[in-house]
Amino acid sequence: MPAMMPSIQDAIALAQRMAQNPSDSVSLAGQLVETIQALPPFAGELLSRPHFERASLWTLGCSFENVPATGSVPPQVIRMPHDVWIRAVQVQVYPVLAPFDASFAALSLAASTLRALRFSTGDNGRGLARVNWRLDARQGWISSGQSEILAPAAIISGDGCFPADKDWQLQKEQVIEVRLENLFADLQMGAAVTDMLLRWAVVTFWAEELDQPQIQ
Repeated sequence: MPAMMPSIQDAIALAQRMAQNPSDSVSLAGQLVETIQALPPFAGELLSRPHFERASLWTLGCSFENVPATGSVPPQVIRMPHDVWIRAVQVQVYPVLAPFDASFAALSLAASTLRALRFSTGDNGRGLARVNWRLDARQGWISSGQSEILAPAAIISGDGCFPADKDWQLQKEQVIEVRLENLFADLQMGAAVTDMLLRWAVVTFWAEELDQPQIQ
């Protein structure tokens, strides 16, 4: 019958025994090290794979400034500097809290509204924008199943802590065209925020450089 795996309680009990009896400390030190090394992973580590299987070698990004609540801004283009393997995408959005001459009451209202939005729509301001990306300005990646759309960044760009995984192998000089829209007007949070400006929004693709074939 195989031996049972030790638990964290076993390691704590062994450490307490060593602390209570200094004469046992030297003889039990090796056993404590082996017990700690043999501890199983926490339950959460068994339920999901690691988020970072490898380091990202390239950060390929684009940014949008002063995105109004209505209307559109020109798309941004990311050109591949090498043959790359796109591994993930992440979005961050930074709104303007209030005009410089805003009253304290207006500033307080805007701050409390943004705080509520943070908890209801996602971290890093991702719930304040819609995004979309195309490959070489032709193939749209975000679709409703019937047509191409701009989707809320909170849905398609990870969870604010970890990015959304991707698996694209692109060649040098290929481009990713990124579009972004302000989502404030659709949130129905009152007149205080429907015209809020997105001061800065960043869409970042993490990539690894692919090895070039060797010429014989």
